[in-house]
Amino acid sequence: MKRNRILLIIGSLVICLSTTGYAGTKALMEKLCTKCHGLENPFSLKKNRADWEAIVALMASRSKDINTEDQSKIVDFLSEVRNIDTPILTAKDENNLTEIERIHIPVINAPISVKANSKAKIQVQVSEVGHPMTPDHYIYAVDLYVDGLWMDMVELQPKQSANVEFEVSVHKTSTIEVIVHSTVDGHWAAKTIIETAPE
Repeated sequence: MKRNRILLIIGSLVICLSTTGYAGTKALMEKLCTKCHGLENPFSLKKNRADWEAIVALMASRSKDINTEDQSKIVDFLSEVRNIDTPILTAKDENNLTEIERIHIPVINAPISVKANSKAKIQVQVSEVGHPMTPDHYIYAVDLYVDGLWMDMVELQPKQSANVEFEVSVHKTSTIEVIVHSTVDGHWAAKTIIETAPE
């Protein structure tokens, strides 16, 4: 049985392929990979580049739709955002952020408590001061995890607002984690907890 999927609500989401960074690779994977399995399969894993090359090559051997160029894009993307050796950075002191932390630590606005088995809106502001969204330096993706399980990823483009909103089903008290991916400064995470009250 498939895990409950979340609804993604984002007013100006642009999905297109680009030569800048990794923009559009998730959309490409949705087109090519979900014919056989959901994106939770690769996105829930963390592997080194050699492992991703082997996995994607195997998938490509089973599908005539995945050409060499697409295969390379997917390997590059997964090797960056799902690399077992890539550090996920967090605030060392949440009450005293450094300048680089203030630019990159995502701000999660979520209800403190909801009824069990109900939906909760999770708004994500990419940093408290706003991250640059220039062609050379921008947030190219925002990941959402619930209790350590990957739920979805939003792709972003330069000049686009880096604020996104998710809606997720909450069945029990859950830890919400958001990871933002910067083209220059790596991967940054923050967590919050949504408590559940009786229905």
